[in-house]
Amino acid sequence: KKDENGIVYLLVHVDDIITTSDDEELIRKVKDAVGKVFKIRDLGEAKVFLGMEISRGENGEVKLSQRRYIEELLQRHQLVDAKPRSTPLPPGSKVLPAEEGDMELKDSSDYRTLV
Repeated sequence: KKDENGIVYLLVHVDDIITTSDDEELIRKVKDAVGKVFKIRDLGEAKVFLGMEISRGENGEVKLSQRRYIEELLQRHQLVDAKPRSTPLPPGSKVLPAEEGDMELKDSSDYRTLV
């Protein structure tokens, strides 16, 4: 939303919303307008959103980190001691279609959470 006082940004995912602006009054107006249509709960300053940790520097910069999410994935898949790699295959490698006799991945959901 933009008006004569400035601009407010809304980040929305399903039923999670973050608002940000350099004008606190504008944020309040947007929250009031949304609250007239939907039941909302103000949880204060965001520390985590969609698995991303949010931190703020003294100069106003905002940093996003997925360190906690990655650590949880590593624990869930018993890969805490795995060694990091820059890519899963050397650059320039050709990926060929599966051939008869190759192992078939029955459930790819675990693999997809890691890639």
